[in-house]
Order: sequence, then structure tokens, then C-alpha cells
Amino acid sequence: MTEKYMMAIPSERNDNSTCGLPRSDAFHLFLDADGAIFPWPGLVMQATIGCIWYWCFDQVMVQRTIAAKNISHAKGGVLMTCFLKVLPLFTMVFPGMISRILFTDEVGCADTEVCKKVCDNEVGCSNIAYAKLVMEILPNGLRGFMIAVMLSAIMSSLTSIFNSASTIFTIDVWQKIRKSAGEKELLIVGRLFVTLMCGISILFLPLVKAAEGGMIFAYINAVDSILAYPIGMMFLLSIFWKGATEQLHGCTWWTRIRPNQYDVKRSDQTVTTVFSTQMDIVNSDMSDGENKSADNALRPKEVSEEIRLPVLRRITNFLFGNMSSSKSSEFGMTQRKEFLTEINFTKNILNVLVVLLFCIIALLIGIYR
Repeated sequence: MTEKYMMAIPSERNDNSTCGLPRSDAFHLFLDADGAIFPWPGLVMQATIGCIWYWCFDQVMVQRTIAAKNISHAKGGVLMTCFLKVLPLFTMVFPGMISRILFTDEVGCADTEVCKKVCDNEVGCSNIAYAKLVMEILPNGLRGFMIAVMLSAIMSSLTSIFNSASTIFTIDVWQKIRKSAGEKELLIVGRLFVTLMCGISILFLPLVKAAEGGMIFAYINAVDSILAYPIGMMFLLSIFWKGATEQLHGCTWWTRIRPNQYDVKRSDQTVTTVFSTQMDIVNSDMSDGENKSADNALRPKEVSEEIRLPVLRRITNFLFGNMSSSKSSEFGMTQRKEFLTEINFTKNILNVLVVLLFCIIALLIGIYR
């Protein structure tokens, strides 16, 4: 691959320019500092802060960590993700380079007319590299399987993004506008916001196609870099300055070595935070015994009561779900202490895995520097 990639030159190109020629530093992670494309000082700074923002603060990633039952599970999940993140070099970058070798005139096209004909993009067809490899090389069974995998990955990313955007809008924006909004209203508003986001995304596609020379990955990085620095620095501040987070030990760098001590200096330490599910709380004023008896009485009549609902209400339930029951859970100081408590054996295993991960990364950097 290292030999043939440097010879993957399209047949139709302008001999007076370097367009279409493989870069001489194609197999290096760190490009020239004075280069126009991804110079290594900018890459190191942007990638460092950008990764801190994305992996530690972005709602798409954080929402999965929040679901962990304790901090050891959260660390293990993050470590598993880090090990998987090493694979794209072999599952995405190298296959893309192989695709250019095999389909040089299509994937590596350098003439605007040829590119327009191949992928309907005058600036280049690098975006079709992986799809071209799948469609042309794999047999029918594996081809359908890989297409299903690609579509599943896209849908998983989209659902995470839309769920995050919906949560941020309903909690941080809509709830500030309507302070008395109930859970049912927040749920409906969140789903309507997702629908609006889908429409905006479709309308935004032509701009994405034309931006950054038609390179979607470069466009995503350009947009992310605008948000990465301020949010990444905010996260770092919350780690090293206890005034930016709870006074609960274990939440900052300076208190990480005392996870079993919980000196809460705030005056509202007895207050617990209640997180309700997405179901509307109808019988919130009733006692526990009344709730149980009411639930038992309503359970056999659930279908008949649904039929007696007005047509508009039935349509709403069909689109947004039936929100006639409720369940809530409390996550107070006791649970927070349990969450931050680690077993020494598990902690040591995770630390060993962190060292192993850094060794693998150092090895790859040494090979492809």
C-alpha cells in the first residue's frame, strides 16, 4: 500500500499543477508546521482541546457516561471507547487510501468535469472512497451487511445528536422561558424540536457539500474548532477549581485521592435532586398507597380508556407516546457518595489499562509520526 499509494495518480489532470498528486507526507500523522493543511502545531493544540471538549463535555458522549452505575463503570466505558478509537486508523483511514489505489480516476479525480460526473461534486470525490470500496469489492451478502452497518452507525450518531440537542433545548432554553412547564410539555417540545432539527439538517446539506472543498470531515472539524476551545477550557476549569463544581470530594483533581471523604460545606446539603422519567406525573398529589391502588384499578381498563379518549388525544399519544403513568427516582447525597466510591482492585485494573492504552498510542505515533 505504501508503494502503490504514491503512484495512484489520476489519468486526467493538469500537468502544470500538483492537483491529483498524492502528498509526499501521506503516511505521517504530523505534517509540516508551515504547511497549509493540518500543520502539526495547530493539530496538536486543536486536537488536545477539541478532544477534551468532545470526550468530556459534549452531550453526545457525556449522556452515556451519566448512565453508569458508579465511577468505575464510567471509567471502564470510557477506556473501552478509547481502545475502540484506535481502530479507525485501520478501519477508516487505510481503507480510504486503498480505495484511491484501486479506483484512482474516481476517488482521486483531479478534473472538475470528471469529478462532477463521478460524484456530482466538482471539488473532489474523496467522500465516496469507503462506499466505493464496499460496493465494488465485497460480494452481495457482505455488501448488504456493510451497508446495514454503515446506516446503523449513522442512525446511532443522529439519534445521539438529536437527543442531546432536544435535552439542551428543553432544559436550558424552554424551561427558562416557561418555568411552570410540566414533563409532558417538555417531552412534546423536545420531540417537536427534533423534527425541526431534521428539517434544518436537510436544508443545510448543500452548504456542507460546498464547504471546505467538499470534504465533510474537514468541514466538521472546522465547525467543531469554533466551540472546542471555550467549552474545553470551561471543563478544565471545573476540574482544577473547586468553585466551579460541587464541593463534594472526588469531583476535582485535588480531591481525587480522597474519594471516600465527603465534606459538603454547602448549606443545602440535605436537598435532594429528583429526576423524573419522560412519563407525565398525573397523580403526584396522591400518597404511595393511593398510587398503588389507583394503578391496580386502572390497569385492566387501560385499553378501554384509550378508546374513550378524544381523537386528537389519541393521535397525540400515537405520535408522542402515552404519558398516563409516572415513576420518579431520587439521586441525593448518599447516592453521589456511593457513585464516587471505588474498589481498589477495580481501580488498579483500570489504571493498568490506561497505561497499556498510552503505550499503544505511543507506538502508533512512533511508527506514523
